[in-house]
Amino acid sequence: MKTDMHYFGVYALARAAGMREKPAEIIATASEYVDGAIWDKEVFLEDGRSILAEMTAHKMLDFKNADREDQRRVWLPFHFLPGAEGKTPTDKLLCRENSRIAKTMVRRNTAIAAEAPYGLHLMGITAHVFADTFAHYGFMGANHSYNAIRAGSIDLQVSDDGILDYIQKKAKGFINKLVSYGLSQAFPLGHAAATTYPDRPYLRWSYVRASDGKTV
Repeated sequence: MKTDMHYFGVYALARAAGMREKPAEIIATASEYVDGAIWDKEVFLEDGRSILAEMTAHKMLDFKNADREDQRRVWLPFHFLPGAEGKTPTDKLLCRENSRIAKTMVRRNTAIAAEAPYGLHLMGITAHVFADTFAHYGFMGANHSYNAIRAGSIDLQVSDDGILDYIQKKAKGFINKLVSYGLSQAFPLGHAAATTYPDRPYLRWSYVRASDGKTV
């Protein structure tokens, strides 16, 4: 998902739930910033204190995406929360929409947020992770052949030619950048093979998984 849902959607939900403008803004900003925290450098304040930032995302053209350890620190916990379902380790690592573990996360973090001084920020991060289980389900936040999509199998169910042309051009540009930067090996990571399609909440689409021929 992108800013339309991670910020504006979360803000709208917070306001609809009865929150005032400022708390809703904090939650929405924290939700959106999960995608924006691409640095882990320490920030030094004028009063002598410092903040050690936790990296929760990478740009797609970052070579760190190929680092297996880094994938498990960034993509798995913040963007492709494992559903912990199925029998094999691969099955358990797959992101599942509205999964049992995702609902447990929401319940526990809500309880913590009610008492913690960082509660609103925690709720924003939680909202991001939970929302991504709906956008990223069926994919894994690690470089794995299970994420591969059969060539030419993506079917975009879009009736407006203008919108279709726009998202296809965006997808083509995304792929060209990966190739030009020598990052074609990143395709099996997350939904890279599906480019930005999963992050468009209005889009109905399907594809054939290369590993087992299943239409998703």
